[in-house]
Amino acid sequence: MPRSSERMLPALEASTRFVRNSARTRRLLYRLSVFDVPSSCLWALLPVIAHERLGLSSSQTDSPT
Repeated sequence: MPRSSERMLPALEASTRFVRNSARTRRLLYRLSVFDVPSSCLWALLPVIAHERLGLSSSQTDSPT
C-alpha cells in the first residue's frame, strides 16, 4: 500500500501551530536563543580579539617573535 506524503506548507503550518500551543517547546526555544545569541557573538568577535590582543593577522598561526 503506497504511503501518501504530507505537503510542505500544511506541515509547516502544523508545526507552527504546535510550537504556538506548546509552552514547553516555547520555553525550550527561548532558552536556546538566550544561550545561542551571546555565544555566537563571542565566536564572531574571536578574530578581533586575536588581532588586537595577540597581534595576529589572518595569515599567521603564531604570534610574531
